Amino acid sequence: MAAQNVKIQEGTGPLVGPLPFTDAEFRRRLEGVRAMMSSRSLDAFVSFTPENIYYLTAHDSPGYYFYQASVVTQSHPPVNVLRRIETTNTLGRGWSRRAVGYEDRQDPIDLTYGLLEELGVAGRTVGAEGDAWFVSPKRYEQLGQALARAGGRLVDASGVIEGLRVIKSTEELAHIRTAAKVVERAMRVAINASRAGTSENEVAGDTVRELIRAGSEYAGLPPFITSGPRTSLCHSTWAGRKYEMGDVLNYELPGVINRTAQPCSAAAPSDVRMVSFSVGPQWCRNPSSVSSTRSDPARARTMCTRPTRRPSKSTDTGTG
Repeated sequence: MAAQNVKIQEGTGPLVGPLPFTDAEFRRRLEGVRAMMSSRSLDAFVSFTPENIYYLTAHDSPGYYFYQASVVTQSHPPVNVLRRIETTNTLGRGWSRRAVGYEDRQDPIDLTYGLLEELGVAGRTVGAEGDAWFVSPKRYEQLGQALARAGGRLVDASGVIEGLRVIKSTEELAHIRTAAKVVERAMRVAINASRAGTSENEVAGDTVRELIRAGSEYAGLPPFITSGPRTSLCHSTWAGRKYEMGDVLNYELPGVINRTAQPCSAAAPSDVRMVSFSVGPQWCRNPSSVSSTRSDPARARTMCTRPTRRPSKSTDTGTG
């Protein structure tokens, strides 16, 4: 593979909007990744995972169906390798604001290798996420072969960022709490809209409207709103079915704040409409406050926990 001449673009001027976290938070994350690199004797680290790229650089786009990567070294800010049109999201509203763009006709691995050469690490030890869903085995092997020809080597560095993401910072916890409040509001609306004669689509319309009004961003997956026989199907969602008395209802909603997703699940028979919450790190509330007047609060079950600095099941993700 002949090295591609790469030009690292740098964003200039004001961002189009505020960053989701402070500069100090992003620096803390970068320092954590670099410490992990040192512990594994890595001269560079390449992430292909949207959630991890967002964690490092604030790059946010649902366009991760095209190749993307973030390259970290000990002496340079993170640089994202992106489809040309997607570089706008790094340059205009990212943290590091550095990107290399490729055209659809170009091989992005050529550009990734060219970037590693430009940064002076192509002939050294480069770690990359070998178990990432977002890079094909062919491309991963292609990058390894190119590095080997330059006298370097590619090693599996899966889990470098995930291990850091597990421990939430104060800023991350604040977004989790906000997302939990947003999704609770939407769940109240979903429950109160659920009655015999209405349809899944009507409930979904009211629920999605409330999610957005309450401040939620787009989610990586849609709200799962289903009734009757289809509640036995994993990840089924609204399909226009009319509710009947005695139906089992199954709702799972996402509240997303700054790509931090906090889910809430509820399952109930529609003639009773009790709710079983699983809201995550949030103060517990009175079950009757989320039930309709026809509900039996004594039968409602809540499963909430106080916020802590312990690992959270919520995700800070580019996919929500």
